[in-house]
Amino acid sequence: MNKSLWILPAHYQKTNARNANKKRAQPERSLQVRVATMLAWMLPPEVPWTAISPGVVNPSDRAKAARMGARLKAQGLHAGWPDLALIFHGRFVGIELKAGSSLSPVQRAVHQQITIAGGVVRTCRSEEEVVEFLDVLGVPRRNVRLSPAERASAVTQL
Repeated sequence: MNKSLWILPAHYQKTNARNANKKRAQPERSLQVRVATMLAWMLPPEVPWTAISPGVVNPSDRAKAARMGARLKAQGLHAGWPDLALIFHGRFVGIELKAGSSLSPVQRAVHQQITIAGGVVRTCRSEEEVVEFLDVLGVPRRNVRLSPAERASAVTQL
């Protein structure tokens, strides 16, 4: 019986068969979806807000991420801006969402520039921290109470 031994190149990455088809967890994206859903229901129309999305659909696909990054850069997207932006009493309010990681040097620099210009930026790690931050600023809320089932269906509608 002739057994062949296959030796893989050093740069070849082995994949775990059980995890090969499993999607990579994206806790920050999940947090942003939850906060965006909450803000859509919580903030009244007189408080305009938006998400500033980096738009990278699949960071594990480096070529696709590079193309998307180049396209967004050409359209004027700059690094370091907060994930969520709203205007309250003529003032820029930025919310940076983080799920365990820390701010990059570029984010720190942009947040400092926003603060110097009279805006406010805060890093939040949960929906509760976002609500506390907006309450401190006095941002008005709608009187909307959502059940967990209503919140889950709101996520699918966004």
